[in-house]
Amino acid sequence: METSAWIALVLGIIGLIFFTVMLLPQIYQNWAHKSTGTLSYTTMLLWTLFCVFLAVSLVDSGQTISLIVQANVLGFLTVICLVQIRFYNSPRLAKHPRLLMLLAWESLWVSVVLGGLEYLLVYLCQVARSNGREWLGPAMNVLGNVCVALGYIPQYREIFLAKSCFGVSRLFLMCDILGGLFSIASLAFIAPFDYLAAACYGTIALLTASIFALGCHYGYNPPQNTEQASA
Repeated sequence: METSAWIALVLGIIGLIFFTVMLLPQIYQNWAHKSTGTLSYTTMLLWTLFCVFLAVSLVDSGQTISLIVQANVLGFLTVICLVQIRFYNSPRLAKHPRLLMLLAWESLWVSVVLGGLEYLLVYLCQVARSNGREWLGPAMNVLGNVCVALGYIPQYREIFLAKSCFGVSRLFLMCDILGGLFSIASLAFIAPFDYLAAACYGTIALLTASIFALGCHYGYNPPQNTEQASA
């Protein structure tokens, strides 16, 4: 393997690791504070759908098992965040004596349902491909990119309404930005240069960086106005 190929592989793996574990700091922060602050439920829901569509697209295009596993691991972590937001935003559920067990159970069954949806979409893509309709797999990729981009809008809304980034983990944001930057760097060593993939990674890094900048502007303290709108 040429030197450039090795560099691209190493940089790609580093980016993959950042993307895979980026939500772990957010999950821990939610659990430690028993609060999700301005973290948007709609954002996590759209990102969960993104992971489903991404995994389907990866399976349909015959990508490596590591990428498929990464998409599903990230999807599982978004489900945990989704469930945490629902539980911690409910005063009744947040004080439940078996909160951890309820969180684990709901995260599990939601993941099973999404896994069934993913399997169904993969099957439909295979049927479509066998009938000469090869557009369905790439369409899953497009849908995923639309979901991840739209997911930033409700998060912006939460931050602007609260005038605070309270509850959003800075370490999560940094991992997301670094994942995008390392992924773009890996593409620079692969010929021909994939401008579409670079634009996707760059957009994610830029949008996440804008949230980080809003956090620097507004701060991460609890908002003075406790009546926050929930996206």
